[in-house]
Amino acid sequence: GVLGGHYFLGVPTVVDGALLAISEFDTQVYVSALRPSDGALLWSRPIAITTTPIHLDQQRYTMSASPVVGDGIVVVPTHAGVLLGLDLLTGTIRWGHEYDDAEQLQLLGAWPNNTRMQHGHAAFPNDPIVHQGRIVYLPPHACEVHCVDLLTGKKQWTERREDQDQSQAIEHVAAADGETVVVVGRLRCRGLDLSTGREVWSRPLSAPPAGRGARQGAAYLVPL
Repeated sequence: GVLGGHYFLGVPTVVDGALLAISEFDTQVYVSALRPSDGALLWSRPIAITTTPIHLDQQRYTMSASPVVGDGIVVVPTHAGVLLGLDLLTGTIRWGHEYDDAEQLQLLGAWPNNTRMQHGHAAFPNDPIVHQGRIVYLPPHACEVHCVDLLTGKKQWTERREDQDQSQAIEHVAAADGETVVVVGRLRCRGLDLSTGREVWSRPLSAPPAGRGARQGAAYLVPL
């Protein structure tokens, strides 16, 4: 069948009469568009290669990855060191943003079959957030929050997740509203300026988050 033998990395995204899904087959990562009525394949593109098959990679096996769409661009997390932007209609790759830092690259270069260093807790899925022509993304293997331009993939800013500091560590990007991006950490929530990444406010939490929260109107609810 269509995409037979593929391991789907997350829940498909429904947009403009198509199901968009990220999958892996034989260490190759694909993004595909299927027709919801009958599952017919509209297009499929190989987008990344991994060093270890998904069923042998205990880290990536627990991570979800779903496409996000904005202004005709399909934003695709790969968990393989790169964030991609594809054309919604054709699947053509428009841009790629690499986010592996120097320490990560050194680790992978020293031993090709090494897995990437994971930051944060696997229970907090971190799909990209698209807002006002920008993408804010916290890859599970990166030590920084990344903001890139939606149309070009050009880096706008990065902000350290401070993984070693319990009071500062960022676990996930929660929401965006106006000019502010809300990030939730282990012991506090922060508001970052969408244009610069600088902190504009900070609120302590009485306990570590018990999971991802939910937006309700102008508020973001954090389960503790």
